[in-house]
Amino acid sequence: MVIFSLLLQLLKIILYIVLALLALALLIILLVTFVPVSYKLDAVWKEELTGQARAAWLFGAVGIAVDLDSKQAKPWVFGFTTGRRKKKSSPKPAQKKDSADVKPNLEKSNSESKPPFKNSDAASGSVKAGAQDKIHDEKKEKAGIINKFKEMLNKWESIREIPDKKDLLNNALSLLKQLFRLAKPKVLRLRGRIGFEEPHLTGYVLGAVFALQGISGWDIQLEGDFNNKALELELIAKGRIWAGLMTWNVLLFALITWLKYKKYFKPNKEGRIIYG
Repeated sequence: MVIFSLLLQLLKIILYIVLALLALALLIILLVTFVPVSYKLDAVWKEELTGQARAAWLFGAVGIAVDLDSKQAKPWVFGFTTGRRKKKSSPKPAQKKDSADVKPNLEKSNSESKPPFKNSDAASGSVKAGAQDKIHDEKKEKAGIINKFKEMLNKWESIREIPDKKDLLNNALSLLKQLFRLAKPKVLRLRGRIGFEEPHLTGYVLGAVFALQGISGWDIQLEGDFNNKALELELIAKGRIWAGLMTWNVLLFALITWLKYKKYFKPNKEGRIIYG
């Protein structure tokens, strides 16, 4: 009877631990889903990027600040900054050497700096071998990129043959709109001057930027330089990113798309995806 009561108490303790872990996991999921990440960007581009960027989560308890001038980041967790600070090392005083000791050292360094003539052929052979290996690696990397591109084209051809591909494209566009709405800056102010070597490209970019201004309502004022190549920008952006909701939307879209359209894709013997 005593053993049975002890086992029952042990099972109760294990059950309480499991329930506490489940509650903690549920709390973390709810926080990640419904608590957004706030961000602020104040940047200037004139030949190089300068300014500051800041992102915080959980009402400022966790975050990071980045100084774009010095390229240094300062993260914090509940008010405590993380990372180690580098200690400035004090310069050591230079030791004086006697003139008698300097001359032998100079002669020794000069004699050591002259490589023997016999090793020149071996050195040139190693350089040539290294260059050939580098060329071989570059060719192998290009071949891998080409194969991946061919696989993407094959998948795209399969998607084009789906009978109801318009619904797939509409669902993808609606997903992009949702993601943009969940990460859209609440405040965006852009000033600057832009120009390309070809004037028509400058006109295209300005047209696209002002079309985006009309859709989003952001404060954008850009000047086009049709004679010179130029890029000078001043950007201030503030907003929130609902990362959890974005993740759920992407996962839901991927699951529904796979369940609905997986019957249209069948791998053949070569592993390529073909329309079924």
